[in-house]
Amino acid sequence: LWLSELGLGQEFTATIAPYAEFFQSARRRTALKAMLKPDDTPRMMQVKMVAVAAGAEPRIDDILETLLDELAAEKDEKIKLLNRCGLDAVLWGQAERLYGYGSTAPGIRDFALSLFKAGYTLGLGEPAALNGDALVFLKRWKDSVAYHAAFEKLSAQCAEILGIEQDLPARDLRALADLDLFELVDRKVLSDLARGVANRTLSAGDCAQFIRQRRRTHWFKAHEHSYAAVDLAAELLELVSKVGLAMPSLADGVRRYAEGWFRVDQLYRQFIYHMRESGQSTVLGALHEQVENTYTNRFLLPLNDRWQEQVDAGSRWEAPPVKSQATFYAEYVHPFLRTGNKVVVVISDALRYEAGEELLRTIRQEDRYEATIEPVLAVLPSFTQLGMAALLPHETLGLSKDGVALVNGAPVQG
Repeated sequence: LWLSELGLGQEFTATIAPYAEFFQSARRRTALKAMLKPDDTPRMMQVKMVAVAAGAEPRIDDILETLLDELAAEKDEKIKLLNRCGLDAVLWGQAERLYGYGSTAPGIRDFALSLFKAGYTLGLGEPAALNGDALVFLKRWKDSVAYHAAFEKLSAQCAEILGIEQDLPARDLRALADLDLFELVDRKVLSDLARGVANRTLSAGDCAQFIRQRRRTHWFKAHEHSYAAVDLAAELLELVSKVGLAMPSLADGVRRYAEGWFRVDQLYRQFIYHMRESGQSTVLGALHEQVENTYTNRFLLPLNDRWQEQVDAGSRWEAPPVKSQATFYAEYVHPFLRTGNKVVVVISDALRYEAGEELLRTIRQEDRYEATIEPVLAVLPSFTQLGMAALLPHETLGLSKDGVALVNGAPVQG
């Protein structure tokens, strides 16, 4: 009767006879019939029976992904049905044929452990119980949008059972370059990178290359700020070690800062931002201390000393050909107005030059806009009210006795 209902010949009797429990359900028989094709072999039919019981597509990889998802959700209805119908032997027989999975007590949790163990050892270039096709399956499952949550949950569970945390300290950093089955690997990698950069045993180029390689891995996004902080720290420390802070004149100091020195300030700001966002103060603690010491003692203090020498030696606050802030209106605004055009001036108080340079690059990334940047020398004293007043059209600038900025003798407060 079942053969007739499925449209199968008597030659399939031996194929379906051992699985009476499966065929007791009209719903399962209907689902199976919809999957059958005229050229199905007995093995293909058995795989489709497994797929129906698992609620999956009739492919072993999809069946296993569905069962792993059920395992992660701490449910067992599907795997229990397979066992009750006697189809578990079909499933694990196929897993052994395709992936080399063999066990005296096969099961979905045991398969998950075997899969993670094989992926870890194969990733380290060591022999494993499963074959290369198992690694392909593992990668596809790991990268699946539908199953990434299940992968991450089982990854954490298997890492603890397999003792990955205890094994990682003995592993060389470069051996872990492409491994991303366990989040613990990323923590180990970040710790080693931070230590190497802080101790100056890892160059900025090598660090950047390693991080680019990790960018394709599963857990990179979760640790993106930590990786960015390490990368920026490496670049900052190397740049400070090479930067020369000689300043023959004030104008030369402005030029050199605008052409390159600003990059140290920029890297420092970006490092601090990503370090705070990472929340990894313990892992990045020693590196943070090294960056602070280097930035303060080998860049800020020497550079400030060079600026002070130029200030002490000068009789007037000017640095031609660097323009003065007081000429802003005449140099940058009036040329537009003189030809009848409109111009908008956006004033951002105390916007650091290095932040302006980053804004410049952001604007240039937009196809619709062009942008340039040019330093000018701030008026003294360099406080907000006088600086804003200096941007207005004027013939004279001044300060009243109570510190109010004066333009052509008139107060501009408010």
